[in-house]
Amino acid sequence: MKSSMKVALVMESSNRMASAPAFEFYNGKRSRWINAALRFMEELRFPTEHIYFLSFHELRIISYDESVSFYPRSPVPDKKLQKLFAERILAFLTEKYPGAEVQLHVGKSITDCLVPLLEENRIQHYIFAEGKQLLKKAVLYEELIRQERSLQRMRDLKREKEKMIAITEYFTPYEADQLVTQFDTLAHKHGLVKHFSEIKHLLREYNQKLRAAQASKEEYEQSLDEKERIELQKFFGKMKGLADLFSDEHVKNRFSNTRTMGRLTTFLIKDGYVKQTANKLSEAMFRLQIALLKRMNPLPHQT
Repeated sequence: MKSSMKVALVMESSNRMASAPAFEFYNGKRSRWINAALRFMEELRFPTEHIYFLSFHELRIISYDESVSFYPRSPVPDKKLQKLFAERILAFLTEKYPGAEVQLHVGKSITDCLVPLLEENRIQHYIFAEGKQLLKKAVLYEELIRQERSLQRMRDLKREKEKMIAITEYFTPYEADQLVTQFDTLAHKHGLVKHFSEIKHLLREYNQKLRAAQASKEEYEQSLDEKERIELQKFFGKMKGLADLFSDEHVKNRFSNTRTMGRLTTFLIKDGYVKQTANKLSEAMFRLQIALLKRMNPLPHQT
């Protein structure tokens, strides 16, 4: 089972300066592949508190931002020193990172003695650029960086699609407005220009019809006298459309030939257009949601 905890071990480079945090101290013109390895981990958003540099000088395990002062470049260590350092690294990992996956950005002077110890202790590990020459290590890391950026773009696109799908929960005009406000600028990137254009058109139409219906309702309500208001109040609270207007015999007979009935009918017609446009908007949002799902995961053919 793969561990969720990870720790990265990075080989010291030949770059030197007076004094600096480790990630700057080992970063320079003389350490191209180490630079590339650090950039790769940055692309991965690898937590810097779990990145350590390995130095054969005094067999040090140096944290990412620990201050490092100038020290001479070490000669190629002999096997005895490599084995001693490997044992120290194993003790460090066992104490501080039990059960963690160990990512190795190092050369053979580390792996030859450390990997057998990791395998013996059943510690998960992965060697980046294993067996590559120094010049080719940098090339490989640059390719890994390009791949990670490509994957990150895909993950970002997927998250954006998921957010758009999540907004359309009830397919209401309010949700349509939120959808356009937050994601209209991303329509082209996701190939959804046609869908967003339709939703924006219907949203404008809905708002226009809603304003017209509200104005008609205000005109109708202002025309009522107190007696009419009392008679219609109970009925109006239950009324949902034109059909209800003609299903109540008392209201139909009492107001059939009055200006009140005419204004109420006008309002209900305009309110019906509002509901009709809201339904069209809901259908357009549903089509958008299906299009998003298809772009995330191809759906089976629907007959």
